Amino acid sequence: MKNKLNLLQVIRGLAAVLVVFHHVSSSSEVYFNAVWFYDFFNSSRALDIFFVLSGFIITYIHFNDLQKRTNVKAFFIKRFNRIYPVFWIISLIYLVFYIGVKTYSVQDLTSGFMIKSFLLIDTKIPPMVRVAWTLSYEVIFYLVFGICISFGLRVAKVTWLLWLLITFGCYFFLPEDSIPYPFNNFILGVLIGCFTGYVLSRMPLNNMPESAIKSRYKSLLGAGMFIFIVMWGLTFFTDFGQKTALESRIIWGLSAALIILGSAIADLKKYVKVPKLLVLIGDASYLIYLTHYLVLALFYKAATRYPQMHSTGLRVFVLGLSAAIVAVIFGVMTHQIIEKPVLRFLNRITLNKKPTLEFNS
Repeated sequence: MKNKLNLLQVIRGLAAVLVVFHHVSSSSEVYFNAVWFYDFFNSSRALDIFFVLSGFIITYIHFNDLQKRTNVKAFFIKRFNRIYPVFWIISLIYLVFYIGVKTYSVQDLTSGFMIKSFLLIDTKIPPMVRVAWTLSYEVIFYLVFGICISFGLRVAKVTWLLWLLITFGCYFFLPEDSIPYPFNNFILGVLIGCFTGYVLSRMPLNNMPESAIKSRYKSLLGAGMFIFIVMWGLTFFTDFGQKTALESRIIWGLSAALIILGSAIADLKKYVKVPKLLVLIGDASYLIYLTHYLVLALFYKAATRYPQMHSTGLRVFVLGLSAAIVAVIFGVMTHQIIEKPVLRFLNRITLNKKPTLEFNS
């Protein structure tokens, strides 16, 4: 990609921070039976942003590959390098922690469970890295997308449409616990992202007047933010998101798609200057996502030994905010210390190139 999409990096970083806040909220309930910040962040909708962004970026970056049916091997190598090696390192850290605090016994760590956890295959129960269940959807998407590159854009369009229809069919005609995970409604965000990436790839930005481009990106961002705020309010004040899972997921996905499309246009035309710190958090979002659950668990377990630290609502808020800040800082540090060197090494020996951290390209 000619331009690094810094604004989208910021969106991905903010989504990771929202996930951290979500788990801060739930951890406060588990450890202290207390509501953190009025339960405002007790929503997992930031995951919809991740899914839409993943589908968008992969489609947009590899659109030429789809058209020309090229670079299939490089696609799979980059996907493997980006996801698995760092994930395995973090998984081992989690394993040591779980055995140390006896969250899992040796009997619980069966070979089947371990294999599924390390390969990111849906386990039907929380995997060893608790938040990694979302990555099982990413992995199946990458597999299908790579196959689509082999057969071209027309096959990709048909595949995405069939995937969408089967997902809808499973939701309406199968019990929720019997739906195969490749057709769970979480995949809708990825498919919405694919469509959004396709739209941007077909958008004639170079042939449009500058005023029209600015008007378009502002309208897209404004509409997306408006829907996002309205939906967040509905989720906070009502149980809309819980009772109508499919409908709310589609609306959240469309909101994310509008924000992402508007932001991508602004990035490509360099309309927005983004602070480097926010870009760094976006670059580190994968490690923030993977490590924050462990950091929060350690932080809250330590806090339980000192009741005075969570004796009032204000102290619970300060404690949770501190835990979130520590989790983000730790994620950025592990990104710098582990992820970047690992990617640099792997890409050098497998692709003979420097690592590309922009959006798992």
